[in-house]
Amino acid sequence: MYSHHLDKGCEVKWWTGNGENSLYFSLNSEARIDKWEKELNRIQGQFQLPREYKLVAIGGSGTGTSRLVNQASSRFIDEYDPAIEDTHRKICVIDDEVALLDVLDSADQDVYSAMREQYIRTGEGFLLVYSITSRQSFEEITTFQQQVLRVKDKDYFPILLVGNNCSLESERDVSRQEAEALARSFGYPFIEVDARSRVNIDEVFYDLVREIRRYNREISGYSTPFPFPSSPSFF
Repeated sequence: MYSHHLDKGCEVKWWTGNGENSLYFSLNSEARIDKWEKELNRIQGQFQLPREYKLVAIGGSGTGTSRLVNQASSRFIDEYDPAIEDTHRKICVIDDEVALLDVLDSADQDVYSAMREQYIRTGEGFLLVYSITSRQSFEEITTFQQQVLRVKDKDYFPILLVGNNCSLESERDVSRQEAEALARSFGYPFIEVDARSRVNIDEVFYDLVREIRRYNREISGYSTPFPFPSSPSFF
């Protein structure tokens, strides 16, 4: 992209796969520089390289983590990697910033497998998933949380507690209040979703990216260990 100043205005040109594009700004008495800057920023934003976020979904058998990850693709531009069946790459815009989400589904890995620990080592944020219809899956969450912190060697890390299958209210075996209490004890946000009907599917990924961004801002400004959030959010 480049700009070219003409006698009576300014012309901005840029190139895409569709060829040359241009935008002309008239330098008349009503022109405002701030309007030019906003338009230029908008154009430049279309070509910024997206920040990549490595997200990992962890849950016990039957919790629906695979469906959760797969359902997200209908709302994102999906780039499937056939070499790694449990990896999904998606491009989206979160709070006006382009993000490339690299989502790993670790549901088929044993709790203490080397592969799961490798996923954790590379992950920047985690979805700890249980089914609201399975108390056993809820009771496994603490094990997953401790595993993440152990592998990361951190006291805190960007994590969301996710209750899946929230549309199956008649089969609920874990109350919202109980899940909120667990999330509060960890200092993590909590959200209920339904991978079948896409309830809160977009929100769960957006919120995890926001947690990662917040975490990165916090650690860049603190020399002490990252503090627990004073009031985790619940959805």
